[in-house]
Amino acid sequence: FVESKLQVYQVPKGIGVILLVVSAVLSRGGVAHTRGDMDLQDTSLIVEHGYCAQELVNLLMVGMATSNVFDGVQVLSDVAGGSKDEATMKGIPYRGEIGFLTYYEHFDYFT
Repeated sequence: FVESKLQVYQVPKGIGVILLVVSAVLSRGGVAHTRGDMDLQDTSLIVEHGYCAQELVNLLMVGMATSNVFDGVQVLSDVAGGSKDEATMKGIPYRGEIGFLTYYEHFDYFT
C-alpha cells in the first residue's frame, strides 16, 4: 500500500509535507492530544515565512509537540516580585534517538 501511494509524497509542489504533518498529528493521537503537548493550545505548527514551529519540529523528532527543547517541565514564578503567578513550560520528557541543532546554534549565535 505504501509503495503504491509513494508518488503522492514526491510530486513537486504537491501535498507531501501536509500529508506528513497530518500523519504525525494523527499518530500522536489527534489534534486535541497534539495541542495538549503545547504550552499554548492555539499555537500553529507552521509560523511566519512558512517555517516549522518548535512544536512541529519536536513532534517529528521525538513524537510529542512540546513547545520547548529543554528536559522535562519547568515552572516559572515571580517569587522575588511577590506575585503568585506561575507559568508551566513543557519540554521534551525523554532523550530522543535523534539530536538536532536549532537554526541559531548552526550559525553560532549562542556563544
